[in-house]
Amino acid sequence: MFGSHKELMTNGRVQVKLADGSPFSEKGEIELLNNEVNPRTDAIQIYATFPNRERKLIQGSTLSVTLSRKNGKRLPAISPSALMHDDKGSYVYLLDSSGKVEKRYVTPGNATPKLQLIKDGLKKGETVVAKGTHKALPGMTVEADFGTKE
Repeated sequence: MFGSHKELMTNGRVQVKLADGSPFSEKGEIELLNNEVNPRTDAIQIYATFPNRERKLIQGSTLSVTLSRKNGKRLPAISPSALMHDDKGSYVYLLDSSGKVEKRYVTPGNATPKLQLIKDGLKKGETVVAKGTHKALPGMTVEADFGTKE
């Protein structure tokens, strides 16, 4: 996501949500990175400072902290199960407006266990086949199910 420590220090943005779920209005600055990785969690410690003009940050309280990228380019995200690979590269199956399956090669980016970012190859609003990819074939007509059933 950041590439190097210097890039994280320059492009990292730290935001806080207070214990009641409301966003903390002040922006934080990354002060220090501990370059020692915790082998059990594969995590590094990042220290940030925040102005506290309204005295909403209280010692000992619980917060949610989010680290993101300043001026980051928004990328489409898909389910990791939707991304497939062959000898030509990584691809997904899309549905066109009539429900026909189309194979499209994409450039994958960073991933989490629940999301795969796509650097290139997808446009906003396109429908990606995320389940049943083993049954789909290019040219086949399918009916999309946008339900949230697992």
